[in-house]
Amino acid sequence: MAKLPDTSIQTIQYADLLTCIEGDQTETYEQSISFVVSIGQNPGQIIHAMRTEHGVLPYPSSTREINGDVLVTFWKLLELHAKDYHRLSMDDLVSLPVNDWPAVPVGQVGPLLVMGHCCPPSRNCWGIDPEACPMVWLTPKMYHTYLQGTLRFLAEREVRPRLYREESQQVAELRKELDEFDEDDRVIPIMKWMLSALPMSQEDRTFLEESIEEGTLTIPAGYTAAIDFIGKRSPLMDIRETDISPRLYERIPRNLVDRYKVLCFLETEKEFYVAVSRLDDFECEDQLINRLKLEKELVRVQARANDILMRLERFENTGSLMTSVEEDSGAEERALRQFNADITINEDSARLINPKSSNTSPEELLEWLVYNSITGKASDIHIEQYREQTRFRTRIDGQLTTIYTGPIKMLMPVVAIIKNHCNMTLNNNDAQDGRFSVKFAGRVIDARVSAIPWRRKFQKITIRILDKGSNIRSLEDMGLPTKQLKIFQGVIAKPQGMIVVTGPTGSGKSTTLYAVLSALNKGTINVQTIEDPIEYEMEGLNQTQVDPNQDLTFYTVLRRILRADPDVVMVGEIRDRETAVTAAEAALTGHLILTTLHSLDAIRAVGRLLAMGVQSYMLADSLILLHAQRLVRRLCRCRREDVMTPEIEDLYREEGFFDAGADAIPHKSFFKRGCAECFGTGYRGRVAVMELAPVNDPMRDVIIQGGDSAKLLQLALANQYDPMLRIGLRRALSGATSVEECLRLRRT
Repeated sequence: MAKLPDTSIQTIQYADLLTCIEGDQTETYEQSISFVVSIGQNPGQIIHAMRTEHGVLPYPSSTREINGDVLVTFWKLLELHAKDYHRLSMDDLVSLPVNDWPAVPVGQVGPLLVMGHCCPPSRNCWGIDPEACPMVWLTPKMYHTYLQGTLRFLAEREVRPRLYREESQQVAELRKELDEFDEDDRVIPIMKWMLSALPMSQEDRTFLEESIEEGTLTIPAGYTAAIDFIGKRSPLMDIRETDISPRLYERIPRNLVDRYKVLCFLETEKEFYVAVSRLDDFECEDQLINRLKLEKELVRVQARANDILMRLERFENTGSLMTSVEEDSGAEERALRQFNADITINEDSARLINPKSSNTSPEELLEWLVYNSITGKASDIHIEQYREQTRFRTRIDGQLTTIYTGPIKMLMPVVAIIKNHCNMTLNNNDAQDGRFSVKFAGRVIDARVSAIPWRRKFQKITIRILDKGSNIRSLEDMGLPTKQLKIFQGVIAKPQGMIVVTGPTGSGKSTTLYAVLSALNKGTINVQTIEDPIEYEMEGLNQTQVDPNQDLTFYTVLRRILRADPDVVMVGEIRDRETAVTAAEAALTGHLILTTLHSLDAIRAVGRLLAMGVQSYMLADSLILLHAQRLVRRLCRCRREDVMTPEIEDLYREEGFFDAGADAIPHKSFFKRGCAECFGTGYRGRVAVMELAPVNDPMRDVIIQGGDSAKLLQLALANQYDPMLRIGLRRALSGATSVEECLRLRRT
C-alpha cells in the first residue's frame, strides 16, 4: 500500500491559508483541497492514503453554514472535557502551525460529533478526546467557513460549570476494557460510558438509563452507529448534508437500493464509496461487486439508516433512480404481508430472549434459536442430546458451532413444537421428514426438517434453512468471472442439450440451477422442474415435487413431462440409470436439460454417467456443458496482505501462474487474521468456486471411445477449461479467500 509522502502535507501559516482561500473559486474537493494537501496528478491515490493512514474521507457538503444543534452539542462537550478552556479568536490561530489548527464540528451521529479538518493528520479537537469523534476531510474553504461560524458561536457564550462527572474515561481505555466482553455484551458498557462522557437530551438520557437498568438493547435512533464506532472503530460519516451528484445516486440499481438501503456518495478511479447502515451485511457487498461488475475497491462506510433513506427520498422528489428490469419485488412484498407463516419472529423481542434463563419457555427458546440462525446466516441447525444435555449447533460457513447447551428437559418440548409445525408424529422410532415456514423481517424462510431416531429414546432434529429472499440470484450475481459468464450465457441460449452441474451436498448446486432458471424464465418458453424437495417457488415455472408414495419419481415424472410440450426441464438429481438415459434422450429430441450429479469434478461426470448405463454415443451427442463447484470460506475484512511464503509461491508456479514471467502476478497473498466480527476464525461467509468445461467435437470423439478422463482433461484445457484449483487461486489473489482454503480444491 502506497503511503502518503510527507511532502504532500504543506506546513503553512493560517494567514497563507486565507490567501489561498481568497483566490480559490473552485467547488471540487480535488482542486480546493490541494492548497493544504498536494494532490498533484493523482487525487485518487491521496484520497486512498488519507483513508487508510488517517481514517478520513472527503466531505463535500452542500451547506456553508454550520448546524446550530451541532454547535450546541460541541459547546456542551467543551464544558465536559476542557479544563483550561478559553475563548479563541482568528488572531490566536494565525501563529499556530498547520497541525495545531483545531478541527471543526460539521455533523452529529447519535451523541457523537463528526469533526472536520482540511489537514487530516491534525488531531486537535479543542481538548475533546479525538478517539470519540469520527473525522472527515474538508476543503480549506469549507474549513474556514465552519471555523468562523464556530468561533462566532463560542464568542457569544460563557463556559458554565460542568454538568456531569469531573473526569470521564478516555475511549482508548474503554476499548481495552471492552476486549474482555463478548461482542454482544459490549453495548451496555458503551451506553454507560456515553451517559458519563457525552451530552445528550434528557429524553435520550432517560431512555438509556432505563435500558441499562432493564438490561435491554433498546436505544434511541442514531445510537447504534455511534456504539459501533466507539466499540469497533467502525467507519462513520454524517451524510445528511453531503453534496451527492445525481450521477452517483444512479450508479446503483433501484432494486439493490430498496433491498439494502445503500447509497454511493463518492467515486474515484480505483475506489467506490458507499454508505450502508450495516457493515456486517456481506450479501450487500457481494451483490454490489457482482451486479456493478466493480473492478475497483468497494469501500463501505457506516451511516444511519434513516439518513440514507432521507437522502434517497430527497433525490426521488427531483430525479429517478435506476429501475431494475430483472425484478419487481413490490408484488412479492404485498403477498408476504398476507402470508401466515408457522412461526413469526419479531426481531426486537427475539433479541432480548435469554436462553439460559429458567423462565424461558420452549417456544421462546425455539424462537431464539431460529432468530440467531437466520441472522448468523447458518445453513443448518442441529438439535440433539449430548452428555445428558440439550445441545443446539448451527452450521455457518460450512462448519458446525455450538450456540447453546442446557438442561435435557428442554429437548423434548422443543422437538415436539417443531414436529407439530411439520405435521409429524411424536413417535421417536420413526425417521421422518417435514418442513415449516418462518416469517422474519418481511420475508418468508423455509425450514426443511429431518428427524432421525437416536438410541430409541430421542430423535435428532436437523433443520435446513432455505432463505428464498436471499438465495435466488441471477447469473450476473453469482460472481462468475467474465469468461465463465459468457460461456454459461452461450450454452443456455442453445435450444437443446444437457448441462450437468456436479458437486457434493451443500456446494450451492441448487442456487446455480435456480440462477439459470431465472435467466430462462420467460413467457415464450415452457420451463418444467422435478425436485426433491421444491426448495424455492418461482413464478412462471411448473414445479413438480417427487413423491415415491404416489409413483412420482424423477424417472416417472420426467417421462410424463416430456409429453407436456416442455422447452426446458430441470431434473433435480440423476440417481439411477433410467433417469440418466431418459434425460440424455430428451436432450437429443429438442429439449434443454439441466441436472445435478455427484462427482469429484466436472470431467469425471462423464465416467459417472457412462457407469450408470448411458450409451457413449448418446452421451456424446447430448452433453453441452460440464460444470463443477465448491464453496470455500471468504476471508474476513480483518485479513492481512503479506509476501507469499515459499510454499505458496511454489504452488502458484506449479499451476502456471508465473509462466508469463516473474511479474505476471504480484508476489503477495492474503492471510487470515481473526477478529471479533469473524469470531477469531479469520473467515466470514463463503464464496463459490466453479469450473466450466464446454463439450466440443474432439471431446465427443473421446466420449464415444469410452470417455478416457486423462484425454478429456487434456482436450478441455485446450477449450477454455480452467481447473477449480486454478480458479480458486486466482480468487485468492484478490483476497476473496485464502490459499489454505484453495488447497481443498485439489484434484484427487
